Parts: sequence; structure tokens; C-alpha cells
Amino acid sequence: MAWINLASRRYVARAEAEFCFGPESTTTASMHVSGEIRAALLAGEPSRLEGHADAYRDLLRWKTEGGKTPDAGTLADTFAIVTGVAVLGRDVRPILRAIAGGKNYRDPCSRLLRSIAATVLEPSRRRPAPRPGRWRPSHGHVLKERSKGATWFEFASRVAADVALDLALCPDYEQFGYELGRTMLPLAMLVHAERRARGETSDLAELVRLGPYAERRAEVVFERTQAQPELFVSQRRHVAISRKPESWPSFDAVEIRGDELIAYHHLGLSFKAPLLFDRHLDAFAFLAEIERSWQLVEKQVAKRVWDRISRLRRSGRSKHVVVYDPAEAGPMAGHTAAAAEHYGVRLETASFLDL
Repeated sequence: MAWINLASRRYVARAEAEFCFGPESTTTASMHVSGEIRAALLAGEPSRLEGHADAYRDLLRWKTEGGKTPDAGTLADTFAIVTGVAVLGRDVRPILRAIAGGKNYRDPCSRLLRSIAATVLEPSRRRPAPRPGRWRPSHGHVLKERSKGATWFEFASRVAADVALDLALCPDYEQFGYELGRTMLPLAMLVHAERRARGETSDLAELVRLGPYAERRAEVVFERTQAQPELFVSQRRHVAISRKPESWPSFDAVEIRGDELIAYHHLGLSFKAPLLFDRHLDAFAFLAEIERSWQLVEKQVAKRVWDRISRLRRSGRSKHVVVYDPAEAGPMAGHTAAAAEHYGVRLETASFLDL
């Protein structure tokens, strides 16, 4: 699930990482350091952290100097720095012990992070997931308890760690910065620790780049590299674009699965409408310029990859998958088939929760 959301926003994280590690960025405040670590890991560029391990560790030592407990207000930023140090292969157990031993963490977020720190140190402490059916989707994909309106932080403390991580790794979600983004790296450390405790192979940086269910992916050969332009749809079902590639609709990802080519179109968590295809609304209008979308792919991939893509397209072994948030949107009977016939493509729809 998280992967398609990550793929659609990876270009943003890469731009943020480029700025954070560029010559103009000189701050050492923990909130800025944590931001650069989050950006580098979401971008899939952990190598950017190399050479900064000593600076990160000095900052963590300062936070616990004289037996201090890391401050609750900046605990999420502290944990992000801990994750960066762990990705670099350094020992983070002392700072985790300081967090786990904190006595003054009263808000839901810091209580969750304290629990995660304790569980990373002792993975057997993890509580079991709640009974099926106790939780339901609400306000997009963030889940709340039916009777008590539990917060994200309470939910993440009760469900299996990989489920919580998969939900947290959705930078497109409107509350990502406040809720999900503050917990994604601690949850990644938790999943990593639990898998290592079971004797499984685990790569902490890859957990953040692809989410906890990387085995669902085949060969991903392309991820979005630019913002999706505003789509102005006329009654003739035509997307108004210019000759500039920046105005062209882009796939969110392209995957080769065996002998099949799959192009994903993620509508995003803010798309709130049925997937209609009629004279008043065409939710599939981006398919009108599908050749331009393929040109964007050709510009980014190696020639040998593009040759494989071209062969699969010529042989009719390609399909398009339109991905939506089931809490806000959904397919309508007959409309997807009508759009497929109109645009001359194999077309499917899928909830992003199912990918």
C-alpha cells in the first residue's frame, strides 16, 4: 500500500534532500537535522547521511548530557536522528534507553515513541494486534476505534508494527507532517528490530523506501519525477497541456511483472469523487495524453529498459491501473470499461490499500 504513495511523492523527497544537504543548508537544530534524515530516507538516498554520523551522535549526546531525558516536545525529531544513526550502523542503544526510561512523557505521541524505544530494545515486548473488526477506516486511511475515537498514536501502539508502518508511509496524507511523519521512522525501527529478532533479513533504509511489504513488488522501472499538472477537462474529454514536458501527465510508477507491463496512475488521497466517464466528468482524462506519459518514462530509463517496455507494449502486454482511496472515491459500474474502450487501453482500478 505505502509504495504507490511513496512512488508518487518520491520526487518531492529528493528535492528536499537535495536542498537539505546542499551548501545553503548549515543549521544544526534537531528539527532541521531530523528533516534532512527523513527526506534522505524517503528519497531512497541513505548515502547522503554518510559523513554525518559523528555530528548526529554529538547532537544525541547533548540531548542526554548529565542524565537528561530527551525533551517530549522534540522527541519525534530526536527519534528521527536515532534512526539516521542506526542506518549508518552505529550503536543507538544508549539513547533508546534514555527515551524508554522517560518519566514525563504525557502526550500520546511521546508515549508511543517511548513504547517503541522500549520494544526496539526488547522486541518480545510488542503487544498483539487487536481483534479483527475492531478498527475501521476513517478520514482517508487513518484508522480510528468505533467507540472511543482513538487517535493515530493510540492506534499505532495497538496494531502490528508492519501494519502501522504501512499506513504511516503515506506522504500524500494531509496530516502526514503532524501525525504519520512523526512516527514513520520509529515504526520502521520497530519493524526492523522485530524482523531481526525472528532471524529474518532486514534493511532499515529499504523499509522506509519501499514500506514493509516490498515482496509484493516486481521490477519497478520508473517512479514519478515531476508534479502532476492540473487537468482541465473539457466536454470533449481533452486535457489541456502545452508542449512543455512539465505540463504532461506522468505515471506514478511503471512495473514489469513477469511478461506484463503495468503503469500506475495514483489519484491521490485528496481525490474525492466517483471514477466516472461521461460527458460531464471524465476521471480518466489523463489517458488522452498517454503517449506523452510514455515519453517521460523514455527520458528517465536506460535504453535496455525502454526496449523491454516497447516490446511489451507492442505485444499488447501492458495495462493501466488507476489507484484511489476507497474512503473518498471508487469505481462505478460500466464506467471503467467505457473509458478503456474510448482510450484503447487495458484498464483496471484498485484501492491503494490493496497494492
